[in-house]
Amino acid sequence: MTDRLRPGIILVLVILLACSATPAFAKASLKDYFGKSADRTFFCDKTERSGGVVRATVRMVPVTAAFKQGVIKERAAAGAPTKGYEGYAYTLQVWELDCAAKTTRTVSSADYATGNVLLEKNDWPGAKAEAIPPGSMAETLLKEVCGQGDKTL
Repeated sequence: MTDRLRPGIILVLVILLACSATPAFAKASLKDYFGKSADRTFFCDKTERSGGVVRATVRMVPVTAAFKQGVIKERAAAGAPTKGYEGYAYTLQVWELDCAAKTTRTVSSADYATGNVLLEKNDWPGAKAEAIPPGSMAETLLKEVCGQGDKTL
């Protein structure tokens, strides 16, 4: 009996292994993971495309408590309010990626505490585009979203 089940079990294991190794952008669903640095994990919550420019909503979630403390220290050093930042949970930014020019600009940024409580929001509609550095999270996202047409991730 077990000899007859073995090929079926092996097939199921191979399928499960193949599915678990699927790249993050193989499926177009909300809140796709696209990278991790030493201190943050990056998710693309949605994209909108207009011509050669992709507008991506990027959520950056801190990995370490040290990063959260660093955010508070940087704000205090800049004279910015720190109230509520002890519960800092993530930053949501809107990046504009120019597929042809390979540039990006951050047009808005908002910090949130646990429970999706807005701590601070900034808009920079006139932000200048900058070249995307090789190996950066922006380059990773650019490679995934450019040339794929309109879609929501």
